[in-house]
Amino acid sequence: MYVKKILVDAGCFYTKVYVMRRASENGGGDRDDQPYQFYGRGFFPTLVSRAGDIDKDRMYYEHEGDLYTVGYDCSSSLRLEQIMSAFDGEGLGAGRALLILKKIIFDYADNNDDLEISVVVDNYHRAQVFKEIGAALINKKVDISAFRGYDKRRLRKEATIRLSLLPSGDAVAGFLEKNIRDFTTALVVDVGYNKTKLYVVDGDKGVELFQTVDCGVSFYYEKIVRLFAEENIADNHFLWLVKQIELGCENVEVRRDNEGDMAGYLYDISLVMENVRWDLNKEFTRFTTDTLTSYYTNRVEWPAMLLVTGGGASLNGDILRLSLEEGGYRFYDVHIEKQPIYTVLEGADYMLS
Repeated sequence: MYVKKILVDAGCFYTKVYVMRRASENGGGDRDDQPYQFYGRGFFPTLVSRAGDIDKDRMYYEHEGDLYTVGYDCSSSLRLEQIMSAFDGEGLGAGRALLILKKIIFDYADNNDDLEISVVVDNYHRAQVFKEIGAALINKKVDISAFRGYDKRRLRKEATIRLSLLPSGDAVAGFLEKNIRDFTTALVVDVGYNKTKLYVVDGDKGVELFQTVDCGVSFYYEKIVRLFAEENIADNHFLWLVKQIELGCENVEVRRDNEGDMAGYLYDISLVMENVRWDLNKEFTRFTTDTLTSYYTNRVEWPAMLLVTGGGASLNGDILRLSLEEGGYRFYDVHIEKQPIYTVLEGADYMLS
């Protein structure tokens, strides 16, 4: 009997959370008979940092005798270079992953909740990390401790947890089945922070082809940060910079260090954004056409639909579609997700329902 079902997608840049709760027991009855209803969702940067000086505006989580900040609470204590390096690669170990889960439980679970947590995984390393955590937590009453900075109060929650894994391909297939019920085959391009995942999904057979390439929207941020350095712009609000780019801003808020006086103003990044967009599109088009060719070699047909999702969908989805069409690739249907952050979790919920 699980009171809440929590779906987690711990991406390289954002950790996304989708929560379902048992319906209220009006009229009594066995709670297992009550359906799940949407409870809440959210996301935060996949950042974990050992605490330094206690900040009254932050929440801290305990692990092996130390305090850590997680997500946006890390941003004030980490410098720009530290934040960018933290998102580089697959460095999500068991300790960091457990702290991320602790934050999620504190944000979305009540004391003494019974939780079923399903984590979407897309590679062997990440699967092993969460499998290890799941084996340690299974059906146990877990005591989670946090420290609130503003009143220096220690908070505790207990929860019984069962943790399971769901392959990302199954979640992507679930999204297609839920939202595009009559699709036959689909090429899904999931443009992430520093990796892009490509799936070919058959409506009857599921995922037929999966590839990962080391290319993503981090290229935008690296180019812009380099430009700022050349222009003597000392802006350390990297997460705010990312958010402005995701919102499509061509003029972003920055600060220039002028003889010790930090003055804020708007800086035009439209030219560098356009240059990066086309440079990246060359890479996206190349490995997407390679995937299409590989699929065609095996099936002697093209996928009927193109779906572009992930953090780079709004930045590069449309020009990728145009480039493929100019190259002679035709799709019966094209979907460019403009708000793609919960695509995978929406599909995971459909598959697990």
